[in-house]
Amino acid sequence: MSVWKGHLRSTAGRPSSRPVGVRWPHLAWQAVAGLLLGYFLLHPLSMVIFQSLDPRLAEHQGDGGHWWAPIFHSFHWEMQPMGLVFGVVGAGIAGTYGYWRLVVAFQRDRLAEELRRN
Repeated sequence: MSVWKGHLRSTAGRPSSRPVGVRWPHLAWQAVAGLLLGYFLLHPLSMVIFQSLDPRLAEHQGDGGHWWAPIFHSFHWEMQPMGLVFGVVGAGIAGTYGYWRLVVAFQRDRLAEELRRN
């Protein structure tokens, strides 16, 4: 079963490599999942790693150097811009990966159709 709803279109009568009818809601959900993964997992994890590389940061946070403190600190108001950056990066990676998977599935289906015809 094909992951595409339509066929290939071209303005000059030649076959196009651009698929029509991509399941955009599917890609949007993947991008949202990537945004949440970047914000709730990658950003706190990077804060823990960054503090472990520079323990002097623990003195400024007033937490006594506990490993869990950067996780909570990553959700403070002043850290929201960086959290948003991690979310956007996660959404970009997940959306790109989802689109790539759809393109590969489309190519697989097109090759299977050519094999049946030949």
